[in-house]
Amino acid sequence: MLSRDKGFTLIELMLAMGLGLAILAGTGSLATRIYHSQRVLLSGLLMEQEVNRITSVIAHHLAVSGFHGDARQVLFSEHKKAEAFILGYTVSQHPKEADNSCLLFAYDTNDNGILDTSTSDERKGFRLRDKTLEMRVDGKTCEQTGWQDLTQNALITIEQLNFTPAPYHHSTSLQVNITLALKSRPQVTRTTQFTLELPHGN
Repeated sequence: MLSRDKGFTLIELMLAMGLGLAILAGTGSLATRIYHSQRVLLSGLLMEQEVNRITSVIAHHLAVSGFHGDARQVLFSEHKKAEAFILGYTVSQHPKEADNSCLLFAYDTNDNGILDTSTSDERKGFRLRDKTLEMRVDGKTCEQTGWQDLTQNALITIEQLNFTPAPYHHSTSLQVNITLALKSRPQVTRTTQFTLELPHGN
């Protein structure tokens, strides 16, 4: 007696296809979740890196704000060369930015007691401009153009920057507030606040 090969029925084939599609859909959903989690993790790492870098740069420069090499003569004589250093800092802003978002100061980088403004300009500062943290160049005022970008607007935007005298501290303490956001995902933000004691200045 001849036997007939048994194949899959149409219903069985449809069930197999449905199961396969369900597995593929689940795998795709898992891959999407993993991709999203990795993006969130990398975004957080990028933000933390930028916060640490910005904080470090600002703290480094303000730690020597007002320093000058003629301190002894200022204390014991009528010598006035270092007056530009001991005046401390000035807080202002660009006309199109929020209040207290620009900080000007100076320090004696070559230790000669004179405020140099030629080859190595000792007038320093930071400001917020067009959602970018900028550093002072050539003694520019808060209102002038020509400052140097410290952050890349294409990646990170500075949503807030302000410098204020720290509450309950003496006049040579500054409280710095910074809020950063990812350009590609503005909902990802980091805010940091820190207080710097200025060892030099008034």
